[in-house]
Amino acid sequence: MADAAAELPDDLLPPEVLVDEVPLTDDDLDEFAELVAKVADSVGCSREEAVELLWEPPEVDGEDGVYDEDGNLVATLPPAVRAAGELDESKADWAMARFAQAEAAIKAAKARHTVLVERLARWREQALKRPESDKAYFSMILTAYGLAQRDATGTATFTMPSGKLATRAKNKGGGLAITDADTVAEWLRTSVGAEFLEAAIEDTVDELYDGIVEDSGLVGDVMAIVTKLVEKVLTADPYEGALNAKGEPLVSKLGQHLRIDGDKALDLVSGDPVPGVKVVPESVGVTITPN
Repeated sequence: MADAAAELPDDLLPPEVLVDEVPLTDDDLDEFAELVAKVADSVGCSREEAVELLWEPPEVDGEDGVYDEDGNLVATLPPAVRAAGELDESKADWAMARFAQAEAAIKAAKARHTVLVERLARWREQALKRPESDKAYFSMILTAYGLAQRDATGTATFTMPSGKLATRAKNKGGGLAITDADTVAEWLRTSVGAEFLEAAIEDTVDELYDGIVEDSGLVGDVMAIVTKLVEKVLTADPYEGALNAKGEPLVSKLGQHLRIDGDKALDLVSGDPVPGVKVVPESVGVTITPN
């Protein structure tokens, strides 16, 4: 506190001249500040809220003090701080001077912080300018070299004294990417879901027909077949995991409901392009690992 006070404006009246006996010394206030920080960290609140908690703590089993969520005592208000809070006229002048001192210290610290942040940002920009440029350039030429060597030799990994280049095929045979999740989800519900229901009904009709042909008098069998249809529709997942619990499409599960034809993703049944999905062509990636 003494260092901060030394930088304060000269027109602030020193608080200690306003009272015959100083209610709280700098050491007292330093100790109190540590308690406030401890409460704020333990309870998860601001310093202002921590001060209020220390001043008027919730009662726990008849004991004063601030407790954490496990019931452990964090801190109690020092008696000297409690006594200093009972203001008379001279103490009120002292408290106002201390308040002004604290507010000036906060403004000075924030102004200093702003200057240091701006200075640090300028240093960061200058410090990163060269290495980021170097990294981008050498990454580009090493990637091109790795791809060329893969094409020429058929080898996927190349080891050098200072590091390693590893090449790997991505989206082998072509992959899928979702460009409009809402559209894909709607396609799954209206197209894939409808196809599932239609197939389930067709299976049921076939079973009913077979049952009637074999024994037209067994009404119980008919009811059992219909019941099985209802259970299948209610319990099965027609999308086979392609929709998650939130109703969002999962690209890893879409392949079982469509087929890739060149650069198009087509509905397995209708053959129409699937909306909201694009085919990502096969590519080769390069990973650069320095020693």
